[in-house]
Amino acid sequence: MARLDAWLDPPPYTGRAAIVLEEKDAGETLPAPVNSILRIRGGEGATEGGLAEIKDAGGGDSNERRFALKTDGRLSLPGLGAFAFAAIPDLPPTIELLEPPRNNFRGSMTIAFKTEDDYGVIEARAVFSAPPGAPNPLFPPPQIALSPPQQQNGRGETEATLDLADSPWAGGVAVMTLAAKDEGGNEGRSKSVEVELPQRRFSDPLARALAEQRRLLVFDPSTSARTRLALDALSLEPELFNTPSSVYLGLRLARRVLDLPQGEENLREVADLLWAIATGIEGDTSESERALRQARERLRDAVARGASEQEIARLMQELRDAMAKFMEDARRAGAREKNHSGEPAGETRVIDQQELERMLSELDAASRAGDAQRAAKLLDQLGEIFENLRGSGQARSSAAGRSLSEIDRLSREQQQLRDDTYQGREQNGAERQRSLRERLERAVQDLRRSGEGAPSDLDEADEAMKDAERALGRGQTGSDKAVGAQGRALQALRRGADALAQQAGAAQGGEGEGKNGRDPLGRDVGRDGGSNGDTRLGPLGAAPAQRAHRLQEELQRRLDQRERPTEELDYLERLLKR
Repeated sequence: MARLDAWLDPPPYTGRAAIVLEEKDAGETLPAPVNSILRIRGGEGATEGGLAEIKDAGGGDSNERRFALKTDGRLSLPGLGAFAFAAIPDLPPTIELLEPPRNNFRGSMTIAFKTEDDYGVIEARAVFSAPPGAPNPLFPPPQIALSPPQQQNGRGETEATLDLADSPWAGGVAVMTLAAKDEGGNEGRSKSVEVELPQRRFSDPLARALAEQRRLLVFDPSTSARTRLALDALSLEPELFNTPSSVYLGLRLARRVLDLPQGEENLREVADLLWAIATGIEGDTSESERALRQARERLRDAVARGASEQEIARLMQELRDAMAKFMEDARRAGAREKNHSGEPAGETRVIDQQELERMLSELDAASRAGDAQRAAKLLDQLGEIFENLRGSGQARSSAAGRSLSEIDRLSREQQQLRDDTYQGREQNGAERQRSLRERLERAVQDLRRSGEGAPSDLDEADEAMKDAERALGRGQTGSDKAVGAQGRALQALRRGADALAQQAGAAQGGEGEGKNGRDPLGRDVGRDGGSNGDTRLGPLGAAPAQRAHRLQEELQRRLDQRERPTEELDYLERLLKR
């Protein structure tokens, strides 16, 4: 009798081994991933049900038959027996936002998202659309590719910065949906959220007016008559307002195009022309911004795929060069803003070169060591610093802004006490916890006396601290409960800091001013414009403790892995004590 072999080949992306059909398995139901290929080689008389035969277009082994497993199926093989197959479905991936999107000062948006899938995610993107009932915009909505998380085959949590500064949709309201695709072709989508897209800030009044007219025309083409009237007004008396001849001619050209038949193509031409004039007046730094973002992404990708040390060194130098060019362009833009507003430019004052060099050194070391997760975090930090680099202005003080520093310090000290409790090192733990709680209560009272109010999350932190204090008062028997309560307190403090950051930003007002009284490195800025070196590194406008908490939690997770070398554990413990 001719030899008969039969086996199932699962799709390569599942990572599953082939399933060989043997006589001992006859009569059993064998689970196999959907889209597996059943191969039968040799023998005759095989009968099947529920399987789709794959016909070769030409060539191939004429002694082999192939079937695709799309649903549950069955197979009968002479000499081996009958088999049943249960198709394991390939579920679509899921993707969701972890927090509300953050608009950055330089016209980009930072989103934090999470992906999940049974096998892995290979593609993600952010899709935008017009809100229901809105007029049809002149330009199609943006779709921006996202890099899936680098760990676990694209599954996990990550952040992405969406470059929207030059998009015709910048400054408008849109509906954003995140989409993820797996290798099996399945697609999953997040819940849709309505967002206000970020836009580039213009310091020159004429450039700002032209950018605004472009936005109005893009989102409601029926307002073209109003745009025509605005262009007439903006091009009046060019000699009196020192309007450059090239700008004046551009305005008149746009005005003449509006006199043509009102087709979408003509209106799009006007929108593009208005943007070109505005960026020409202001000085277009978008090229250096894009180069910096691209350099960051190239380095991120190289570390993720384990590139050679030579390539890493080359990409690090590219990043440094792009950073230097961007900062030079930013200084020039700051000087222009000073001329328009009479306020001093802020880049040279708020960027600490030594701090940046320290971060770059850490990034270089992590990249060369192939630590993709650490390198990605440092690249995210650098990105948030530069996305929020401002041209001028200082933050005005508010009760919420003043309280951020105290909540930041409380968060760090609560984290330290939690670490000590977890490690069994707490000394006078109940007293330390009571001291932190009393400081929090004073901060909350100050906020309420100011009339600005305190976020309810701070009240939740206070209750969690009380629970931790009572547990610590019971000695070693209460340690586990204390650690849990301290964790809840930390989470509530972080949420409270987020809410305070929003309050402080609302109180400050004005486009050119910093948020939360902090520079782009997340440090307090004093009245003289100096920085408080005691505050942590973090993004301008984000919660002060948020990034520190993430880093501390990662350090604590690694410290808990006692199988690591002693030298590494000692180093992690020293980092946590900082």
